[in-house]
Amino acid sequence: MDALKKITDKISTFLEIVEVWGMVCGVIFVASMWIINVIARQLDRSIFFVEELSQIMMILITFIGSAYGVRRARHIRMSAVFDAARPVIQKVLIIFTACMGALITFQMTGYAYDYVMVAKSRAQLTPALQIPYWLIWSIIPIGFFLMGVEYVRTVIKNIVVKEVWLSPEQKSEYEE
Repeated sequence: MDALKKITDKISTFLEIVEVWGMVCGVIFVASMWIINVIARQLDRSIFFVEELSQIMMILITFIGSAYGVRRARHIRMSAVFDAARPVIQKVLIIFTACMGALITFQMTGYAYDYVMVAKSRAQLTPALQIPYWLIWSIIPIGFFLMGVEYVRTVIKNIVVKEVWLSPEQKSEYEE
């Protein structure tokens, strides 16, 4: 059991690093591209692929950021009802909502994967960079899957420990 915890902790740490660096580098990259393109336009030159690459990076930031939001309990929840409840009710609510979140995000993973396969079969390329669309859209099922994993981790954490955890990384602030 201790070896399993070490493995899951290492996987969790690795995923968090990927999520954080994906978001940070994505935002810096998009901002830098647009600043460089504004300067280039002032010199009567425009970088033709900036808009397309920005759209790709926004997809990456959105779906990787969503997984990070679930990890850190920064997702939407009914905090007014939740905060007013006793810890036992909070635990039931968080387990229920995390289970529902996992079910929905894993179902969305399947839908997104099917969409990616359709896009792959059409073999369409982006206009400027000639990147296959399916490669770009593959970020979406990966993001949904990572969100589902974080919801499952939340359920497990709340079953294993006595305290209420909003996510695997965020303990509830409720004091009795």
